[in-house]
Parts: sequence; structure tokens; C-alpha cells
Amino acid sequence: MLPEIKPIPLEVKRGPAEHVRRLQVINAAWKHFGDHGYEKTSVAALAKDIGVSSTYLYRFFDSKQSIGEAVCSEALAQIAKKLIAVQKGSGSSFQKIRDVFQTLLTNGYAMFLKDRQMHELVATAISHNWECVQNHREVIRSVLQSIIEQGRHAQAFERKTPIDEVVKGLFVAITPFANPLLLQQRNLEELEDAARAMSGLVLRSLAP
Repeated sequence: MLPEIKPIPLEVKRGPAEHVRRLQVINAAWKHFGDHGYEKTSVAALAKDIGVSSTYLYRFFDSKQSIGEAVCSEALAQIAKKLIAVQKGSGSSFQKIRDVFQTLLTNGYAMFLKDRQMHELVATAISHNWECVQNHREVIRSVLQSIIEQGRHAQAFERKTPIDEVVKGLFVAITPFANPLLLQQRNLEELEDAARAMSGLVLRSLAP
């Protein structure tokens, strides 16, 4: 069963009134983009949905792109939190590598393909190399490096290959299960089979 990707729960967010208002704008944009798509949404239509003027909305965001980046960033952060949970978990380094592949696939598929409008937004973010996409890639690399270091410390992984080379190779291997433009090329069952095969191949290459 695919996980559900939800907007930010405002009831657990605390802070200054302007911070809360900014989160309300992000949530409203999340819903509006979901209903109408990012490309078809105007700042004026979004402001009308929220019940404010465009001028007021520009107090928090300087463009539609900055709103899109905020929504995309919050969505990707949900996946990032799950990746970090895998990294910090108590399982073996071998299992963590498998779990990273599976976490990216199941959550990415749910976000990018089950919700076609979110797919459009993230695809736009990737094609324009928005900062939120760059940050998400860095999270993936950081998680992979931490797990490799854990495995080496436990003498479960080989130590001869420079770690930056290992992380680069792992990142390339995992990209087909994290990029929405690649995820859309196959169905979920095929992707799950491929993820198991690729993670198995990766783990065999990491063995001492």
C-alpha cells in the first residue's frame, strides 16, 4: 500500500503570526496546485482562494515560483525525514541500503505519480533545477554516506574504494527510483523488482 503524502499539519506548527500565515499560504497552494496544476495557477487565483489580495500574498513570497518551491520543499521534506529515520534506525547497514531504495521508491511513486499535479510541480522543479531539488539530492547523498560509514565501521563494507566514489556510484544507482521523470516509465511492480535487484547488486559490490 502506498503511503499518503499530506500538506503540513498547521496544528503542530507554532510561531509568530506571520510564520503561521505563510504556512497557510503553502497549504492553500498545495491544494490549489493539486486541483489545477502548477502551470495553470496564477498568483491572483491563489490569493483569491486564500481570501487575501495578491499584494498581501507578495509579503510572503516574491513570485509564483517561490510558492511552488515552498510547496515542493515541504513535499520533499516528508521523504527526507523518512530517509533520515532509516539512516538513524537500528537495522544493519545492509538492510538500511535496501530500505533507502524502498523508501525513495514507495514514497516517490505515491507523491509523484499517484498525484499527477504534484508530479507536474516536481517535474518543473527538476527541469529548472530549483534549490529544493538540489537540497533533496544532498539529503540523499548525506544519508548514503552516513550508512556507508556505519557499514565500514562495523566492517560490513569494503574500505578500499574512496567513500566519495562509492556515494557517487550509489547515487547514480538509486536515481531511477527517486526521479519522477524516470519513475513514470514503468509500473510499480516492475520498479519494485528492479529496486530489489539493484540494491542486491549494490550490496554485493560493497561486501569486503
